[in-house]
Amino acid sequence: MEVLLIILKVLGITLLILLGVLLLILLLILIVPVYYTVDAEYYGTLKAVARARWLWFVLDLKGTYGESRFLYYLKSFGFTISTNDETNKHFYKGLAEEERVEEQPIPVRVLEDDFPTDFPSPPVRKEPEIPLVEEEEEPKVRPDRTGIFLKIHNKIQAGMEWITTIPMRVHYKISEILARILDFLENIKENMNRLAEKKDMILGKLKDGTVFLQSEPVKRAWKDIKKYLLRIGKHFRPRKLQGTLRFGLEDPASTGQILGVMGMLMPLYRDHIVIAPDFEQKIFEGQLYAKGRLQAGFFVTLLVQVILNRNLMNTIQEARNIIGGNS
Repeated sequence: MEVLLIILKVLGITLLILLGVLLLILLLILIVPVYYTVDAEYYGTLKAVARARWLWFVLDLKGTYGESRFLYYLKSFGFTISTNDETNKHFYKGLAEEERVEEQPIPVRVLEDDFPTDFPSPPVRKEPEIPLVEEEEEPKVRPDRTGIFLKIHNKIQAGMEWITTIPMRVHYKISEILARILDFLENIKENMNRLAEKKDMILGKLKDGTVFLQSEPVKRAWKDIKKYLLRIGKHFRPRKLQGTLRFGLEDPASTGQILGVMGMLMPLYRDHIVIAPDFEQKIFEGQLYAKGRLQAGFFVTLLVQVILNRNLMNTIQEARNIIGGNS
């Protein structure tokens, strides 16, 4: 009995330790953010380096793009566990045995002098001669002089049969044309009825949708959606942003229009990005550096808030009913 209690005690302690470890890992995933950096430039060719790290050295993902080639390196605790760089020694570790390049054996050239030539030659076997049989000439067939009269008779008979079947063929053709016309008119009638039904359905959905969009629950739901979107944008916004942009088009007026649009977006980048328009030549070049972080706990919390927002969920369900035609 005491042994059984000791075993149960050890199992309980082991389960508690495992649950504690799982809980710790879950908390680390939710709380510890993923830090990312992006460094890109374009001066005739695009070059970019992006990196994402979690728990400093636990997971480290790096990607580079240059010379029309993308390479990535995934490391854990400083060791490369996956990459697509063929020059890296860890590249072949992820390949299957049959995918690896095996060295082919070098073929050995054999010289005739390596073999002795004093062996007796085997006797030559003569095959029996087969007597040739002369082919008999086929007897020539004389042309039948009555064949031309038979052909004329067959043609006359076929012409008479074709003439006698004209009324029947005309009857079949007229019946086929009338059947096609009736089918076409019937299809037009059915299509018009379907269009009328769809028209009423579409107009009914538009009317219900207009009333639905003007309702008070939709207005409150739209305010909540804008609030959630602003929070997501704020979370994705880099903590550090620097860059320069020099652009110009062939038409100076078009360059000025684009500059006006960028001026409207200035609250997003403020003084972090220096914009230099060029009104004399067509050009596009610049560089960008961004650094920020993403936290899984933020998205989980936001998802829970959206699910618990009964007004938003009821509004989404009602919109699905209107679009799907459910009452």
